[in-house]
Amino acid sequence: MTRYFWEQAKLFIPAYLLYAIAYLFKSSSYFAQMETMGAAMSQDLPRLLLFVALQFGALLLFHIVQMLEEFLKQKAFANAKTSMRNTISKQIGRKNYQEFRSAQIGDYISWYTSDVAQMDEGLQVFSSVILYTIQGIISIAALAYIHWSLAVLSIITSIILMLSTKIFQKRLEACGRNNSKAQEIYTSSIKDLLSGLGILKTFGSLNRFFEHSEKASKDREDIWYHGRCIEKKADVGMSFFNIFGQAINTVVMFLLGVWGIIPLQTVFGGGSLINMANASLGMITIYLVQLSSFRPYFKKFEENDAQSSAESLQALPAFENKISFQNISFSYPDKPVLSQLNLDFEKGKKYALLGPSGCGKSTIFHLIMGELQNYTGNILFDQTNVREIDPDSLSRQIAYIEQDVYLFNSTILDNITLGHSFTDEQVEKALKNSALLNDLPSLPNGLETKVGENGNNLSGGQKQRVAIARALIHNRSILLVDEGTSALDKKNADIVEQSLLSNPDLTLILISHHLTEESKAQFDKVYQLSPVKELTGSVQ
Repeated sequence: MTRYFWEQAKLFIPAYLLYAIAYLFKSSSYFAQMETMGAAMSQDLPRLLLFVALQFGALLLFHIVQMLEEFLKQKAFANAKTSMRNTISKQIGRKNYQEFRSAQIGDYISWYTSDVAQMDEGLQVFSSVILYTIQGIISIAALAYIHWSLAVLSIITSIILMLSTKIFQKRLEACGRNNSKAQEIYTSSIKDLLSGLGILKTFGSLNRFFEHSEKASKDREDIWYHGRCIEKKADVGMSFFNIFGQAINTVVMFLLGVWGIIPLQTVFGGGSLINMANASLGMITIYLVQLSSFRPYFKKFEENDAQSSAESLQALPAFENKISFQNISFSYPDKPVLSQLNLDFEKGKKYALLGPSGCGKSTIFHLIMGELQNYTGNILFDQTNVREIDPDSLSRQIAYIEQDVYLFNSTILDNITLGHSFTDEQVEKALKNSALLNDLPSLPNGLETKVGENGNNLSGGQKQRVAIARALIHNRSILLVDEGTSALDKKNADIVEQSLLSNPDLTLILISHHLTEESKAQFDKVYQLSPVKELTGSVQ
């Protein structure tokens, strides 16, 4: 967590300096309080009024400076939370296809929300340790000014408190890990229930929604409650040592006043300084114990400073000849999909992959894009093995259109360009070749029409055409289409397919469950795939 502190040091350090100044004013108010009591005891009215005014002024300045400190500190926390989310984004972005799919979207959402909230709280606790340390130093220095024995007793008390924190640290760190995992499970469970709410209503199973959401919440809160109980036990233990130390200091100060070692009036303001010193030490120890429960969240997202595997890989040179599958076998955890498969895809030619669901057509696409790693055999781009290629460089030459098209909650134009700059002619060509151009007049704001969440303002065919336009305008040399025209009517499907098939610079690989004999004739080669248990793969 110190990383986020140092990133915002330009805000945190001035804030802590202001905090120190604020508590110097507060300590001054206690000394003014002592002098006020002395003036009252000697019945010196002018002196009494002077020190009352000084006490009031010191407290006023304390609150003003503390307000300025709070402004700087909260801005630092806001910046730190943005940095935390950036760290999470980088960690997710570096995952390959298999790693990313190993968790659910709900888990990642939990990282951005619950885990960031926990890290923010942890950083605030860390900051509080620093603030109370400053407050403790100032109050102990003030006690030393009154009498050295009071400062020594406060230091001894603080050492005992620090040592006692070790009792709870490991248990709280384990609670933090459990809490983070429980939040991920809860978020995924609720996301699953909400996604299927319509189905539950349709089949009269709404009670399932209520029962499962209640159980998910109970499981989540049981773990939270267990952690809070341990925190409270730690708080009580720390408070016991703190109160004991405060009592000893108060007795010593009173005896020093009675014995005439310090002025008797000092006892009145000195008591406040003892309270401030012991409160500071108590809060430091409580927060140090609490930090243990937040460390797992920060460890979870620590960036690896070592060289990433992608940095040791080479960029894919311009595609010149062909993609070759040589004796490729691949299995998912629950079943084998490909076995000893051999395929060639030559540059500029058009290919179709046919076969029933589960025969590995989409798997071939993910292998080409370098998203699946646990396969045997070799995949070559020209003479370069995919295992030696940086996946990011692969994506710069390949466009992939899935059957289930995803669109961002933005405009049609933004979903096509993805923030890149293109000329009007390039946009128009992509719209024409994707058969989307004729739809624009019927849309409320043409290209500036908002598509809604995941494109729910558009029809399935329009979503597919937006995805095709997106692939075409980015001018990728290899286009992978997974049932990319399944939602189009025959007229628009013909327009799109003819556009793709007639492009001599485009290497096209298209997945389909069915192609007419007429359509098959338009491809350079059609690969017919069957499930592994029946046939590993054949060329038609």
